[in-house]
Amino acid sequence: MKRKSSSKSKQTSKPKTKTLPIWAFICLGIILMIIIASGIYFTSSYFFIPSSIPAIKDIVVSDITAIGAVITWTTDQPATSQTVYGSTPDFGLTTAFDEELVTSHTVEITGLEPDATYYFKVISRSAGGKEIRSNTGQLATLPVDTVSPMISKVNVAGYTGETATITWETDEDATGQVEYGETDAYGNLATFDGEPTTVHSIELTGLQPNTTYHFRVRSTDESGNTSGSGNQSFTNWVAEKDWAKYVSEEYGFSVQYPRSWTTSPEVMARSTYYLAAFRFMTYVPGLAIAVFDADEPVSEDWAIKAYRMMDCMAIKVVSPITETTLSDGTKATMFKIKYVALNQPNRGVDYEIISYCLDADKGSKRIQAWVFTIDSFYSYDEALFSQIVHTLRFSIK
Repeated sequence: MKRKSSSKSKQTSKPKTKTLPIWAFICLGIILMIIIASGIYFTSSYFFIPSSIPAIKDIVVSDITAIGAVITWTTDQPATSQTVYGSTPDFGLTTAFDEELVTSHTVEITGLEPDATYYFKVISRSAGGKEIRSNTGQLATLPVDTVSPMISKVNVAGYTGETATITWETDEDATGQVEYGETDAYGNLATFDGEPTTVHSIELTGLQPNTTYHFRVRSTDESGNTSGSGNQSFTNWVAEKDWAKYVSEEYGFSVQYPRSWTTSPEVMARSTYYLAAFRFMTYVPGLAIAVFDADEPVSEDWAIKAYRMMDCMAIKVVSPITETTLSDGTKATMFKIKYVALNQPNRGVDYEIISYCLDADKGSKRIQAWVFTIDSFYSYDEALFSQIVHTLRFSIK
């Protein structure tokens, strides 16, 4: 009997393919996204180069002189700076290329002709090489300055035994020099080494007391034009021998005056407006000092009001109110004034009085010193009167 063969055939097994679980794909996706995002960030931060054309705006021409000018502008993205320019719209000249990428641009043009018209365009190029040029602009250079500065208000201030301060003004910014000496040949030069200005002040040092000095001032503008004043003189005189000295302990000042004028001060107290006033003789010439509240700056109106407080009438300021410096450095102002005083001797005649006046602010008070005279009795001597009031000092306190 034949054995039946089995119907089941022997099966061959196949190897199984392993697959990553779903969570691994998710992790890989996240990592890939991080890498991509980081690449975008670093690329944009460090390597991305804008491809847009810069926009130019706010073109300004400034600091125009006879030979140059400065051109500024801005761009909406960092870009280079350069300018083309010339005496015709074809330009022909170019400034140096500034490769620094900035949004605020400044280009200086030099070597231009005076009193001429120039055409220009500004140029900016982005980091990506995109270039833009502005519309054509124009600038006009200034003509050559051939006018010398005008000198005015030359004044001598701050007398001491060894120094004097020369002040003056010019109608344009200029430097300052003072030539001085014991003759009109001068021989000495004092120079102000600061920036050019219209208000000048130079201190002369190493002077001799009781000595007359000649001087003239000179100023040079920024175009090299120079002008000078005429010869002037002053006597650097602060006498100690044969002079009396008044000292106010209450208000902390001292002042000198010729001893022959008086032997003792007489306190004047006619007006409640006097905080302190001292008169140094019974007639003229005389030296008086008053103390006021310093509640407003010195002006012609204030000077007139101050003299009215001191029982004066028909008051007129007859010289400019100018600045000065006292020997101790205190700033002051001085002027000449005419008036008629009340309560004066010989009231049968109203005498016109002339005063050389000096006002100095010290703290909350204003010290006013004036030397007064009546010409028919004693001639007005501005040099002497100025020297007297300039002995006013506040070094006591």
